[in-house]
Amino acid sequence: MKCYSQKRSFTNFLQKYILVIFSALFLVSCGRGCLQENAPTPKKETVQEKVSDFELIPKDLNVVAGMNMSKVLSSPIGSKIQDKIPIIAKPFINELDEVSFAWKAKELGRGPEKILGILSGKFDLQKVEERLNEYSKKNQEKYQIEDYKNHKLYYFQEKPAETLSIVAQKVVIGHKDLVMQVVDLSQQEAEQRKANSILSQKDLLKQIKSIDTKKMLWFAAIVPEGKNTDDPTNSSSIQAVDLTMDFPDELHFELGLTTHSESEAKEMESQALSYQILFGKRLAQQDPAFAKAIEGIKIMTDSNRLIISFTLNQEQIKSLEKMKLEP
Repeated sequence: MKCYSQKRSFTNFLQKYILVIFSALFLVSCGRGCLQENAPTPKKETVQEKVSDFELIPKDLNVVAGMNMSKVLSSPIGSKIQDKIPIIAKPFINELDEVSFAWKAKELGRGPEKILGILSGKFDLQKVEERLNEYSKKNQEKYQIEDYKNHKLYYFQEKPAETLSIVAQKVVIGHKDLVMQVVDLSQQEAEQRKANSILSQKDLLKQIKSIDTKKMLWFAAIVPEGKNTDDPTNSSSIQAVDLTMDFPDELHFELGLTTHSESEAKEMESQALSYQILFGKRLAQQDPAFAKAIEGIKIMTDSNRLIISFTLNQEQIKSLEKMKLEP
């Protein structure tokens, strides 16, 4: 029974990071007003030059993720996402190019409490205003407009988590206080903005540079020190986590766990290989085809980083959705 408990914990450990990414994904695709924009960039805004998304993300956020919207829409999950997009957002979904997300994770494996999203694309301000008013009238739900340092903040009543504003020529969405912090950053000089944004987090930037951010989805996080969860992989030894996912025809997934030392990475590699064998035996009884996919998982180390990667086809994904892993 202990091995089953460990398997469930390790499975939950991996699933949490996938769910975090898709939670952020659906915040953009399904959140009311999440692709809306406000008035043109205020004249008094300090930022005139083109700034990167990272310059607008507050430095106390330790998780960053990205999404390539064109790849998402062209993937097998694209149609499902479009079906869930509310009327107010549908006219703009094809105008969205890239999305950056950020949040603060207080503990490894925990979901975000507040998410910040920065959207880049080709948006028609007039259409956004029209759709915002149409949505408000149709659903009899009023939205609020609040001024903050020459920026307009839009949000529906009692929904500060869905605040929207235009900052440095970008659409910014998220919890109201995070959006206000982005406005603050935009009005700082370049050097000060760099010191107060995640550009000052060298470890996080190093983690981001180690992965392929051109994938459909990517994710990088620095693990808070001294935090533990109930998973058997001894999460206190994990310094950073990264993940990339692509879904052209098949699902390509890679998870990276950076530890404090090579020996810790090797130890986790041994654990992961054991789970692979356990899963393979268990799944072979339910679905031999998917069991072969489990056998195809690649587990390796590169210095102090454990890398777990695999590819699933459509049939294997459907099999996984039907399977019950609980003993």
